Amino acid sequence: MTFVLTRRRGLAVLASLPALALIGRSVGAAAGQDILSVRGPNAGTETLFSDEQLSALPQISFTTSTLWTEGDIEFSGPALHSVLNAANLSSGTEAIRLTALNDYSVTMERSWIEPMTPIVANRMNGSPFSVRDKGPLWVMFPFDQDIRFRSESYFALSIWQLSRIETV
Repeated sequence: MTFVLTRRRGLAVLASLPALALIGRSVGAAAGQDILSVRGPNAGTETLFSDEQLSALPQISFTTSTLWTEGDIEFSGPALHSVLNAANLSSGTEAIRLTALNDYSVTMERSWIEPMTPIVANRMNGSPFSVRDKGPLWVMFPFDQDIRFRSESYFALSIWQLSRIETV
């Protein structure tokens, strides 16, 4: 059997390359691989985090239901506040932009970031989760613990497949 690369097949292969990159990431990041970039206000100021580095930060865990999952799920990971501190962005920033792997982004006012919420969840029910399951990182609020978190504003900030944080 001979495979002939026609213009149509070539275009189909090129069109599938971004999807193939995401499929490759869906099985989880390799040990030590950077999964989060945090960029400060100064050009060239960037801190990269692997899953191991995020897991070494103080961990917060809570069980909650979400609009996007079934049943109650335990989410755990470092507080966003801790991640920003570890990247030396503890103050002086009015807002941050959170960006997903597919370049979807939201802007979060600094006043919404508390010492314990939201978290950058890197575990669901105690296990890492893949791109297919909205991972490997998901900004998560404890929706069931406080009625103020059950609003469109907080739902919109719960960005999954988080890959980049930058000051705005």
